[in-house]
Amino acid sequence: MMSPGAFQEAHDFILNNPQFIYSHVHTTNHTINNDVIAFVPGSGIQMLLQKSMPDAFHDSSARYPPPRCHTGTREALIKTIIDWGNGASNYSDPILWVYGRAGVGKSAVAQSSAEAMNLQGNLGAAVFLSQSSEDQDSRCLFTSITYQIAIKCDTFSSIVDYRIRKDPTLVDKSITEQFRELLIKPLQELGEKERARLDGWVIIIDGLDECEGMQAQCDIVEIVATSIRERTTPFRWIFLSRPERHLSTLFTKKLTDSVSRHLELPVSREIDHEILLYLSDELKTVQETHNLQSSWPSEKDLTTLVNLSAGLWIYAVTVCRFIIEPNSSGPVDQLDAVLSLATPVPSNTSESDHPLTELDMFYTLIMRRVFPKVLPTVLQILLLHSLNLPQCQVQVIPAVANILGLSELQLRNACSSLQSVLEITPDLHIRFYHASFGEFIRNPTRSKEFCIYSSLEPLRNGLLNRLNSVHSHSTETNLIIDVTWPNPEASGFWPFGYFNGYSPFEVSVRYDSIFVEGSMVSRPHLRGAVFIAHEITNKHSGGASRQSNATNLQPAYQLFQQTGECYKGTTLYLGLWQKQGFVLEL
Repeated sequence: MMSPGAFQEAHDFILNNPQFIYSHVHTTNHTINNDVIAFVPGSGIQMLLQKSMPDAFHDSSARYPPPRCHTGTREALIKTIIDWGNGASNYSDPILWVYGRAGVGKSAVAQSSAEAMNLQGNLGAAVFLSQSSEDQDSRCLFTSITYQIAIKCDTFSSIVDYRIRKDPTLVDKSITEQFRELLIKPLQELGEKERARLDGWVIIIDGLDECEGMQAQCDIVEIVATSIRERTTPFRWIFLSRPERHLSTLFTKKLTDSVSRHLELPVSREIDHEILLYLSDELKTVQETHNLQSSWPSEKDLTTLVNLSAGLWIYAVTVCRFIIEPNSSGPVDQLDAVLSLATPVPSNTSESDHPLTELDMFYTLIMRRVFPKVLPTVLQILLLHSLNLPQCQVQVIPAVANILGLSELQLRNACSSLQSVLEITPDLHIRFYHASFGEFIRNPTRSKEFCIYSSLEPLRNGLLNRLNSVHSHSTETNLIIDVTWPNPEASGFWPFGYFNGYSPFEVSVRYDSIFVEGSMVSRPHLRGAVFIAHEITNKHSGGASRQSNATNLQPAYQLFQQTGECYKGTTLYLGLWQKQGFVLEL
């Protein structure tokens, strides 16, 4: 029987900011990343989710619609993978390596296989890695796998949850320790019945070669292979990747050869009938949607498209996107443009034998259809997007727009000419539909005049002029420089925040700090510009002397001599440019 409470028979009172504590639930508050977390049951799984990559799961909305095999295609291949996943007698190897060149449809095969296994109940986890996603990190691979298994097995979930609440650092340990602490040890605590339930569950890792660093890729495979040899996990593992040399060597080493099976997805004309089925169905939908003649496209046109695809799925998929591109002259003209590629042109023999030659011709066609006046801007957008500079966050398109002095409308209009190969995501990033386009525009041998590095000089000049104009603003009356796309989502990214720090710099020299847009800015510097200049300059050679452009920065240089941090940044910045032919006398 409960004793009378302190508020027995009390009424008409107010509790300000009450905190109710249940004595039968033990909680411990910890501060992680400035967030106060109460370690009650379930909080461990929540922390696991925070260190996972839900956008890379097979059913993630971030990947919708995911690449998947067209109905009636790749059926034999998918059946082989599913039979292997089911542990058929002739498929006893617990590791399956599916490999193939860019554009053969590995991710689509992985997606369709994952969906089929999920329906039959033996999909443990699926992770789809991509270099185009900034949020993906190989250090979060095993946490992502653990989380997906946990939400499907309550007992396993409870064990993992308790272990993380007991030691929250588990989610931040090395991948070797994560595998041991979040998979092996929790599995050992399972009862025989629960462990038997997980036996044979399939783990799919697509895009192994997309993990940053060859060593990380090899470590992941070796960790899994060691676990299989020591029988510490009951799962079957599928890895999909390109046949990179280090991975080919690894999968044929004694460590993994005894437990793995290899399955190649070649560039082959043997799948012409499947590509024909895909093209026929997709263009039939276009014909009906646009009320075109029933004879469009003709059988001859379809045959030509199949020949142009030359056994490469990404070609056929990109062709269909190109034909239905909304900002175009219409599907009929778009199709005619593609068919024109079938006209033989003289080419270097070695280049024509390259499996991506046909795709390169198509990418070249797409680039040539960009308006000439817009093309330099498009190349600069693609160049800035390609820079791997997390310090500057230039992958966020408002930041790209502000660097180039473009409005939101101008940037979106420029990108609209490439809708068949890229999209602007809801979170304001540029995403290539396939990695092969990014490789194309970075390779001058393949893309020639459309190589993004051909626009280095205009971008350098633009950056110098942009910085010079920023520092020439009146610091007494105009503390805030206007940005061309003042998007709140990008307010913390370079150059939005940093430009608003450059302008009042003369004031900050005289005073320790200033108050700008509600936040304290102390000793702002050229960090963002230095990173970008460093990336461009170190990787690619420049041109002739550019004395006039460097001289434009002379007032800023003299100004920044007055402080330590800024002085270091500016001298580094100018030094990088001088290496590329700048002549600057101070």
